[in-house]
Amino acid sequence: MILFAGTVLVLISAAITDVRHAKIPNILVLILAIFQIIYFFTVRFALNKPVLSGSLIFERILAAAAVFLLLYPFFKIGGLGAGDVKLITLTVLSVDKPLLFMMITFSVGALFSVIKLISTLESNKKGNRTVHMAFPVLIGYCITFLPLWG
Repeated sequence: MILFAGTVLVLISAAITDVRHAKIPNILVLILAIFQIIYFFTVRFALNKPVLSGSLIFERILAAAAVFLLLYPFFKIGGLGAGDVKLITLTVLSVDKPLLFMMITFSVGALFSVIKLISTLESNKKGNRTVHMAFPVLIGYCITFLPLWG
């Protein structure tokens, strides 16, 4: 629970800095990476399962690699920031259902983009319509950890 709270605090910090400065500092990404690694190993140890189970480590790394490869083209065309890609890729390491996490995160991001598009349409035709994805990542992470998904 402490590591979950730590991860949430890092994601909150990332969301705040993303909204304020349109950038996620690499130090937050590094702290998140450390939390994800510690979380993975302590959960395995707490469940009395082999800590270095090759198949689980491989699955998590494969999921993170797939997410990175999926999101990288969106970064290259300017649809996502580098910090967003790193944040989502690292967060996938600790969730048991990465596809659910991605679906929730991008659904929340789509909802935010529609709201931002509608709210800036009348007031400012040239307004910045960038959606900062750190907040949807935070929401997706928290919802994925709810005990609703069996």
